[in-house]
Amino acid sequence: MAVKIKGNRYMYGEKALPAFLPFLKKSLSVDINFEFEKQPESAYIINEPAVHSAFVQELGIQNLSRRSFMKAERILHSHGHTFQEIFALR
Repeated sequence: MAVKIKGNRYMYGEKALPAFLPFLKKSLSVDINFEFEKQPESAYIINEPAVHSAFVQELGIQNLSRRSFMKAERILHSHGHTFQEIFALR
């Protein structure tokens, strides 16, 4: 098993790193089989969206056609996605 970096933005992008997992296990005692339990959806406290109908209607379907008022998507886009931010959320 090897770690592979997705994308090609960085020097090791699209390359397999076969020594990376053994390094993590040895140096940091990382358990690669550990999984966090998914939080129940009831744990997410989120208000109903405040939709300004006239504004949404004015946007129409051509401008910003990708929009959602679904709870899960609003939660996903309500915070940053760096390692530190995701860890803080957990």
